[in-house]
Amino acid sequence: MANAIWQETAVPGKLAPDFILPAIKGGKVRLKDFCGSAKKSGKKAVIIMFFAEWCEICHDKEIPDLIELQKDAKIKDKVQVLAISIDKELNKEKYKKMALPFPVLSDRFIMLAPRYGFTKMLPMTVLISPDGRVVKIWEGYNEEIAKEMKSGLAKIIENFSKYQ
Repeated sequence: MANAIWQETAVPGKLAPDFILPAIKGGKVRLKDFCGSAKKSGKKAVIIMFFAEWCEICHDKEIPDLIELQKDAKIKDKVQVLAISIDKELNKEKYKKMALPFPVLSDRFIMLAPRYGFTKMLPMTVLISPDGRVVKIWEGYNEEIAKEMKSGLAKIIENFSKYQ
């Protein structure tokens, strides 16, 4: 099976491009397993973070924030974080040792990231609603982006029943 399934480019308000990517712990992960056409009881909001090993802000700021978010007991059943590396050679052992509470996937040929608007700025983060629609795409990461992301996610969680 190919590394990705191609659809349209990601646009806020439209369905997010579906994909299947290899996970560093083995197996493959598909976006639609979490949102969009996922089983009604299994739909979640999805946060996708594109990153690279050389991206300091990815490791120092955003990954710790996403770990905290994924572990939040109040929302963990309603949110799924997916970290997608664009590194050609990913240090898999490093991420396995980190014991992240979310999958780390590989887009080593950088074929999926451009479908979500990636140019050259990392991290790039995408918020997707449980019905599979792109809510917002951010490039870079700072306190304002973190607040916007949490606010967008809070609105989804507040109205979660409409997606079920």
